[in-house]
Amino acid sequence: MKKRILSLILALAMLCALLPQAALTASAEVYSGSCGAEGDGSNLTWSLDTTTGLLTISGSGEMAVYTYSNPAPWYDYRKAITAVSLPEGLTSIGAQAFCECSALTGVTIPDSVTSIGRYAFFNCSALTSVTIPDSVTSIGWGAFDGTAYYNDSNNWDGQLLYIGSWLIAAKEEIEGADIKQGTTGIADTVFSYCSSLTSVTIPDSVTSIGYWAFVGTAYYNDSNNWDGQLLYIDSWLIVAKEEIESADIKQRTTGIAGGAFSRCSSLTGVTIPDSVTSIGSSAFSGCSALTSVTIPDSVTSIGAGAFEGCSSLTGVTIPASVTSIGDKAFGYYYDKGYQKIDGFTINGYAGTAAETYATENGFSFVPLEGFSDVAESDYFFNPVMWATNYHPPITAGVAPGLFGPHKPCTREQIVTFLWAVYGKPEPNVTGRTFSDVAPGTWYYKPVMWAIEYNFTSGMSDGSFGVGQPCTRAQAMTFLWAAQGKPAPSSMESPFGDVSSSDWFCKAILWAAENGITKGVGNGLFGVNNTCTRAQIITFLYKAYN
Repeated sequence: MKKRILSLILALAMLCALLPQAALTASAEVYSGSCGAEGDGSNLTWSLDTTTGLLTISGSGEMAVYTYSNPAPWYDYRKAITAVSLPEGLTSIGAQAFCECSALTGVTIPDSVTSIGRYAFFNCSALTSVTIPDSVTSIGWGAFDGTAYYNDSNNWDGQLLYIGSWLIAAKEEIEGADIKQGTTGIADTVFSYCSSLTSVTIPDSVTSIGYWAFVGTAYYNDSNNWDGQLLYIDSWLIVAKEEIESADIKQRTTGIAGGAFSRCSSLTGVTIPDSVTSIGSSAFSGCSALTSVTIPDSVTSIGAGAFEGCSSLTGVTIPASVTSIGDKAFGYYYDKGYQKIDGFTINGYAGTAAETYATENGFSFVPLEGFSDVAESDYFFNPVMWATNYHPPITAGVAPGLFGPHKPCTREQIVTFLWAVYGKPEPNVTGRTFSDVAPGTWYYKPVMWAIEYNFTSGMSDGSFGVGQPCTRAQAMTFLWAAQGKPAPSSMESPFGDVSSSDWFCKAILWAAENGITKGVGNGLFGVNNTCTRAQIITFLYKAYN
């Protein structure tokens, strides 16, 4: 009997030796699933072989928009990914789709793709080879930041960095930019805060200019370049003054750049000439007084978040010429965390008919990123939805599905929120200014930026106070300083714990006058109370909306 069992064991051992090793270990080394997230990307699947490092995407259509609290399904295995295979028929690369895939060395994007989302390849530190087809009409914020391609000096054309026909970055010290003919797009924030840039030439091959591409440049700040309340570069409308109430865009304008009218909250009407072919990402975001808009037949593309936050907009007519509509192009109408379309019309369709029409015609109302600890009845619901679905997001949650509204907000977190609101500009201050702020930390650039603009001088012991909960008085002072330290109209305090001699007095009185805060009750502001994440996001929401 023992011999018979031994013989059986030996036979099984020999059989196993003849089988391919992969067949024995596949279940442990191959992962797969749907690419769907909140209803998006459901026509795509993925498979990752951790032995070879190959991530294969299959199917067709749009990829989902991913976030840190709702990441790509392969995110947990991101460090094992060395190559990505993308299918013909894929139409978009989702936001944060491949971020932090630190072993990924190269990617070829198929010519069916029209858009690459924000932070799509962010911090793919080994990525040296990228192929982008001419079909791409939009590249989001920070899509290739932190890659080896970005950091390789051999890839820079003087002071400009291109990938294929896209201009994706410029050196901060650049003074003049003659963008090469054949360039089809200028990515988000390419020249933002290049403070010495005075001269720009944009070739007629350009069909897309990204969000805040020229904000903070000398060209932007030179009053001689403004046509009344509008700023043009060649045939492109780049930006409008925030106080503008109506805009008659001049004929022969070919494009409205990303963020051109962003936060123009007094804008009630706009005339778009039939020479315009593209409306950039976030072009009219935050135009809360805009009630209607007519998009001419000449327009072929509408960027991501183009009309985000246009809360008075009740209808839109989209011509048949439009072939590309970006993620969340028509903003947010809150209804349990989803975009509400009751009373909103698309091409004459309303309610569920509008939703059906939108889906059948290639664009959709995308669910907002929601959190189980943020209810529609909470005072901070809209502020949290605004901050986490901002373009790009001001903050994510503290864990998947959790925002952590009642958690204390630290000093470095608040400065980082402010930095994000302003477009995450590169600071000009360098060096380790505070004993507890080291280069390479996630809060280093925000703190350096805050120092540069004199938002903070740190603590008396030479530190910034990293990790310390921020008081309500400190939070309001940060916010006030970021607004330019405007003087309150009266120094008479409505709060019993705020007197005219206090260092935070002007900040709090200014905030109270502008409806940013009403205090904590009983005639008190709560100056020494710890500021929670919900409170600071609400302060920001009220200040910037």
